[in-house]
Amino acid sequence: MILRLNEIKSEGEDFEWTETETSLTDNLKDVLGSNSFVATAHIMPSGSAYDVHGAIRSQCDLTCGRCLKSYKMPLDLKFHEILLLSETKNKTMIRGTPEDFEDVGALHIKSLNFDIGEMYREFIILEQPPYPVCSESCQGLCPKCGQDLNEKKCDCLGAGLAKDTVFSVLKNVKLN
Repeated sequence: MILRLNEIKSEGEDFEWTETETSLTDNLKDVLGSNSFVATAHIMPSGSAYDVHGAIRSQCDLTCGRCLKSYKMPLDLKFHEILLLSETKNKTMIRGTPEDFEDVGALHIKSLNFDIGEMYREFIILEQPPYPVCSESCQGLCPKCGQDLNEKKCDCLGAGLAKDTVFSVLKNVKLN
């Protein structure tokens, strides 16, 4: 979704998109799949910069790193960014106090045609866990037979698996 920042009113503008907005949906399809979403943004010019407050609500389809089952992770993401034109990044004056911008990132842009869909996409990717787990109590798969241990216990975890480990030679070591 390309926004023309130079057309935004001086008092700022509010935007809202849903999955029916095809240009934004195309940007988010690889991170949200076919899940519905509501994305909002308030963009306000501030000197030669643009103050962006945004949010998105949806779900991400992830695969558990332990049991390999698909699950949905709820997503309720809020962000605050300052957009700076690259040629003005050293001389930009932004209105506000330092406390107003504690958790704010500055994004240097090359033109006033800004793809906000790409910004949403990046924030969604950063919100996803590096090692997704469907639940903290997930037992995962048996390393020997592949049985999902959340559904049923297998016999592999008895004495048979213990004999096959590289540490089984330490079983007979006696410490004084």
